[in-house]
Amino acid sequence: MTLLAERKPTTTTGGSPLRPEFLRGFAPLAGAAILLTLLVALAVPADSWQGGWAETRDRTHAAAVLLGIPLALAAGCWQGGRERRRGTGDLLETAVRGALPRFLASAVPVALWVAVGQLAAAGCVLLATWYCATGDSPYPAVPLADSLLLGSAALAGHAVGRAVRWRLAARGYESISSSASHQ
Repeated sequence: MTLLAERKPTTTTGGSPLRPEFLRGFAPLAGAAILLTLLVALAVPADSWQGGWAETRDRTHAAAVLLGIPLALAAGCWQGGRERRRGTGDLLETAVRGALPRFLASAVPVALWVAVGQLAAAGCVLLATWYCATGDSPYPAVPLADSLLLGSAALAGHAVGRAVRWRLAARGYESISSSASHQ
């Protein structure tokens, strides 16, 4: 036999189009930004919330709403405007996939990484409270609802990023949402 006949063909399995988006690019950075922002915001006044589960729940929820939502909106908006910044909009219009699969392939990784970043921050905070908390038990439904909220904010931001043709839409959207949440 020849060398070519003995070699097995190397075929790719096709893989998911979401895999590169999940592992590389902006989505993991957005999740890390959410994680670090929430951890830093919660670590500074740790004496005020670390003694009880209700205080931990309230402080974690407040940080997720006041800091996490504007950051998730901005991350989604930045990811949504990616095709326009790269100049690949016309090329993507000729693609086999429709508009909804293209939207989901781009938006879902950011939304999931943002939600995972919030859940990781909430898990760290709950672990920090666990050894010194007295009284009642933890409230796991609130961090889960907050992660769903942040993922939804990232999806909404992605839709705005695709619709608005302004390069600084992410920054403007973040400042508008953060000023609205402080009132």
